[in-house]
Amino acid sequence: MLTRILWFLIVLILFSLVRKLLSSLLGSRKTSNRRRTSSGAFQSQPRTISGQTYKDPVCGTYIASSIALTERINGADIFFCSEECRKKYLESRNQQQNDISAPGE
Repeated sequence: MLTRILWFLIVLILFSLVRKLLSSLLGSRKTSNRRRTSSGAFQSQPRTISGQTYKDPVCGTYIASSIALTERINGADIFFCSEECRKKYLESRNQQQNDISAPGE
């Protein structure tokens, strides 16, 4: 019985060490808005988002102007939630302009 308990403790310790090693090698996925304090502990810092919200013309997501990607088109600012939506919008707009300029083809 004592042998089984020791075996279990050894496996538990090894598992813990492997887990700690892997997490230190791979890093934490949620450290983008955290920083270390002088004591070494992590302190979460909320991201301040301000400004008026605008609707992304591609996906319909509402995005704050302070974090949105913008594109000035014909004197108006267009707001996008991501680079992917911005590219889709510009490609669609270019395709529409090509279709208008060559209607007979």
